[in-house]
Amino acid sequence: IEESADVQGRQAESQAQIYQIDLEHADKVLNMQDEEIEPAELQEVAEVVTTAKLMTEVVTAASATITAAVPTLTTAAAPTLTTAPSAARRRN
Repeated sequence: IEESADVQGRQAESQAQIYQIDLEHADKVLNMQDEEIEPAELQEVAEVVTTAKLMTEVVTAASATITAAVPTLTTAAAPTLTTAPSAARRRN
């Protein structure tokens, strides 16, 4: 029975390598959930997120201001030839 479990374990590892699966992923996730975050770390994360949001708002507002201040360019359509060549030119 031990041999069978060993063979199955190797097959699972082989398939995990083929499909690039981390067999220990679930354990890693559960370990991360078990860890408690220190209040100081939590405060620092909150400050970073708040700063990032503020920077995003400033950049968005500045972008809107620049867009509104840029004058729009108007282009005139190229003139088209509407007259036919004269009869004298066609004879030559």
